[in-house]
Amino acid sequence: MMSPLPMTLSFRRSQTPVRSSSFNSLASVAGGGTTSNSSSSILLEFGSSYIRVGYNTFHCPRSILKSSLPFPSHATSKIVSEEEWENVLYPLLSDIYTGALFVKNPKSRRVIVLEPYVAPTAFRVAVCRVLLARLGAANVLFVPGGGLSAVPYGLGSGGKEGDANVGGNKIVVDVGTWECRVVGCAGTNCLMDTVQVVPCGFDSLVQYIMIEHNESQNNKNEEESTNKIPTFEDAKYVVTKCLHHLMPLSSSIFKDNQEEEITIPLQSTTTTSPTVQITISLQLIKQCIHDLYFDIQNPDSLVYAFCSALLSCPIDLRKRMAQNVVMVGGGVCAIPGLEKTFGKALTRLFKRKETMDSKFAPLTTVILKGEGEQMGRGLGIIYPLPFAPHLLSFVGGCIMSTLDLTEERWISKRSFEEQDGKSQNSDTKSVIYDFLQ
Repeated sequence: MMSPLPMTLSFRRSQTPVRSSSFNSLASVAGGGTTSNSSSSILLEFGSSYIRVGYNTFHCPRSILKSSLPFPSHATSKIVSEEEWENVLYPLLSDIYTGALFVKNPKSRRVIVLEPYVAPTAFRVAVCRVLLARLGAANVLFVPGGGLSAVPYGLGSGGKEGDANVGGNKIVVDVGTWECRVVGCAGTNCLMDTVQVVPCGFDSLVQYIMIEHNESQNNKNEEESTNKIPTFEDAKYVVTKCLHHLMPLSSSIFKDNQEEEITIPLQSTTTTSPTVQITISLQLIKQCIHDLYFDIQNPDSLVYAFCSALLSCPIDLRKRMAQNVVMVGGGVCAIPGLEKTFGKALTRLFKRKETMDSKFAPLTTVILKGEGEQMGRGLGIIYPLPFAPHLLSFVGGCIMSTLDLTEERWISKRSFEEQDGKSQNSDTKSVIYDFLQ
């Protein structure tokens, strides 16, 4: 493994392949041994794109379901009360229990719910009502979803072996389906004042590219206007092909070469229709990637969110956090080389001071170089292996369920029904809301 100290930008990645035995060994160390299937806990991970379900004795989900509400912003504006959430969750979780997990005795199994970072309390109330009151689960524990659920266990943490800071101060960048979330973490605590959420997930990139490409075809003649991308699924296929054509992304994204186009054949929807071919500009692809991820002038870009989160961190923690950047989420897998490209883009921005927002000037020393013993070591991107970035949250939940931590707040059916009854008998919902905070 190459030492990152002489470099301004460092990358550390484990080359050890992952096996099932690797997870079992880790779970054994964390929880004193793997548990049998008869006493295993159920894990439910709610994401904007997918819902992952399984047992804590396995290192990967048993079933992955596609979320039925593709646009989270629309969903949150329509579903606001716990009754509305309950009507949605009961048939979904019932089908998961019977069709995906084949649960025979729900009372014998605890449930860990990996939820969004800032989930509405109404969602928690509905989950508890469905799992505890209607499906008869033993206990429920809510933990942060995304990359944050893995933070307390040091998953994805960098540093050399024996480094006292391994699992300590870091910044987690979670590239999701529609959003990117950035948060600073001090030890096992997430600094909520640093949380930044921007609409630049992978599907947001696909949607942006599709709109820009189709609009560019409006001013062309009728024959060329048929080059429009017809559906969102077709756009995802086209973007994926273009991203692989641009590999390595960290080199090609910064090249100001001449206009280049790529033609991608699409699968025909019927056997009689001809094959549709889409010719798209690679320069347009690179420009859209730059706008959403690397444009410091765009307040909805990833680099702007990262710098804002780092600037919100305590001054004495910024340097170490910048040296331990953990990138997780399905978007990291969908965009090959995003970690390295993100790091290069940040260093380029801070070297070209004229392109920087003046409020980020205090971060220049932190990003470009350290001080004293860490001289020459600035930004450090850590690959969250040996676990895949999009499964890091699920693995963190698996390990958490084996720890049997006495200080964790498991919600039992009896305690929930007692507080829920008080809330329904009063004029305010603050009783149950305070209970679930």
